[in-house]
Amino acid sequence: VHGGKQLNYNYYNYFKMSAMAGVYIGTIIFFILGVIGCFGVGYLVTQKTQNRQEKFENRSIATTGVTIAVVCMWLMWVSTYMHQMNPIIEPILELSLIHI
Repeated sequence: VHGGKQLNYNYYNYFKMSAMAGVYIGTIIFFILGVIGCFGVGYLVTQKTQNRQEKFENRSIATTGVTIAVVCMWLMWVSTYMHQMNPIIEPILELSLIHI
């Protein structure tokens, strides 16, 4: 009770949002790394390719490779992060499921 009024804090939603904030921040970081990687690889491939006709093809293949790599790394990271948010310490066995 604070000042004659009861304060109603929903701690569950607070902790839920704070845990998801890590997922949001990590996703933004992976997105930024992906954009930087795509531009960087595109620039390097364009500089290294001598044939003018092959520049676009090589750049698109390299950019696709970087995009796939970043998405796969993000999926591994987000699955690992979210599995640690609510770990199962030990199995919970219900006695009603045991038939002797």
